[in-house]
Amino acid sequence: MIYAIKVGYCAPISVAIRNSLSLGAFQSGLRRRAIKAMLLLCLITVAASAQTATTTTIQSSVEAATLGHAVQFTATVSPASATGKVTFFDGVNILGIEPLSAGKAIFSTSLLPAGAHSITAFYGGGNSAAASASAALALTVRSLPDFGFQDVSTSPSVVIESVHISVGDFNRDGIPDLAVTSCRCGGQEPGLIAYIIVLLGNGDGTFRTSAQIFLDGLDDFAPAIADFNGDGIPDIATASGIFLGNGDGTFQSGLPFPVKNLDGGFVSVIAADFNGDGRADIAWSGLLSGTLGGIAGVALGNGDGTFQPSLNVNLPPAGCSRWAISTAMDSPISPCSARPLCRLAP
Repeated sequence: MIYAIKVGYCAPISVAIRNSLSLGAFQSGLRRRAIKAMLLLCLITVAASAQTATTTTIQSSVEAATLGHAVQFTATVSPASATGKVTFFDGVNILGIEPLSAGKAIFSTSLLPAGAHSITAFYGGGNSAAASASAALALTVRSLPDFGFQDVSTSPSVVIESVHISVGDFNRDGIPDLAVTSCRCGGQEPGLIAYIIVLLGNGDGTFRTSAQIFLDGLDDFAPAIADFNGDGIPDIATASGIFLGNGDGTFQSGLPFPVKNLDGGFVSVIAADFNGDGRADIAWSGLLSGTLGGIAGVALGNGDGTFQPSLNVNLPPAGCSRWAISTAMDSPISPCSARPLCRLAP
């Protein structure tokens, strides 16, 4: 049992003691000792709220998995009366967050890449139950032998310039989906229009368009995919905002990104649990406008899709000591080339 000890001040008793002493009512040593005992009881109180220790274990539905096939992980928290959520990790990467029901939380995924994995479950505590973590579960995902690749449909061909592709199961059907960061240039809508196209997998190597998330013009080079609000549905984090998933391949309007005024472009975002509380945090980096340097930061997640203020650090120039930075934002030829480029200085 873990007890919280609070130290406080008992005003009514102290006033009564002071008034009594002023009247000379306490003359004997016995009464003086009684007063001291009363003061000690008044200053130190033990809170009745206690946390119950818990244990967390994890099991897999298979001993060895096949690439692309679903694997189910079951976390068991004892005592079974514990409430709250369990975060599943692959090493330091968050796989997903699921609620406890009768002492168990179940997470299923088919997105584990081939290779060795170390799976753990972290129970974040709840009510009077303390947090606990499981031992690591070793799991190997093997790919089947093959020779070359088959041709599949390239439809929908909606991407004009692809910048980055991320993978997630956005509609929770166990089939990998894609989030493609892209831009559209010129035409009837002049200038740079940046957006993310969400393509839902059909399970046969083809995809269908589900949603478009329009960005605010920043060059969101690499978004992060994670469950930022703990509802078990993958979300998308970009420098333009945090887009919470609805579980059907569509997304809500963007919540504010924890850093403002990023005008240098080329912003990359990753997600992980950096402080060990079972919530998805983000780290990001980008280029500073008009300079050779960059900036990076870490923002800790609150578990509801919002983040604490980012802790930032300026990065020195790297790899471009003989080069001058330039952008083509105002170029009538290629407005999509808004990303900072390095070229040999004259």
